[in-house]
Amino acid sequence: MKKLFILIFAIALCNVVKAQAPDLKTGVSFSYNWAQQTNDLSLTWDFFNVGGNTSTTFTIAYIASTDLTIDAGDYMLDYVVASGAVANAFATVNFTAQLAPDALPTAVYNLIVFIDYGDNVSESNENNNIVKFGTFNFTNQGVGIKENTSNLLDVSVYPNPTVETLEITLNLKEKIKDINYSLMDLSGHEVLNNTFETDDLSIKKEVILPALAKGIYFLNIKSGSATLATKKIIVN
Repeated sequence: MKKLFILIFAIALCNVVKAQAPDLKTGVSFSYNWAQQTNDLSLTWDFFNVGGNTSTTFTIAYIASTDLTIDAGDYMLDYVVASGAVANAFATVNFTAQLAPDALPTAVYNLIVFIDYGDNVSESNENNNIVKFGTFNFTNQGVGIKENTSNLLDVSVYPNPTVETLEITLNLKEKIKDINYSLMDLSGHEVLNNTFETDDLSIKKEVILPALAKGIYFLNIKSGSATLATKKIIVN
């Protein structure tokens, strides 16, 4: 994901915009969705070309910003050079993106769409060209934790995503003593810890979760200091 660096253009006084130049208005109508579990963004929106040429080239930039000012601290999600903005007519645009787990730092972002005539993705004097369509809470999962299971057992958890309870099922290939489980959040803080109280090869335990914030957690199955399995748990 490339950082967005704003280009500053010196505009000569002789470059006076013609009266009939396109003026692209955004934010008239839209449908926006953020699926936090899968990091999917989707946006369908309209813009309107007020006057101007029957067809023109323009730019669309999709930007993740922690505020509503486009600057060097923002992140470019996508950038499109398009054509065909018909004068005095609406146009519908679709945008979808699936963000990688380490695409952005952890933060709450505004999804900003910048649209401008002349292919200049920069700070604009036309404030209507910069529109916030919604916010999304992105959690960077690049914390070095991955799902894994040893060859000593099979692990299943249900339901996942969950809200209040979690059923953990272990099928052991051989008897293992002193098996415990813990639940850890993305910051590495342990929010739950307990033991399995049987030596059978098949173990099933229903766990009542404490009041947890929505998000991603990791269930660790251990014997002593050895990690036998790690499973990603989503709490809704």
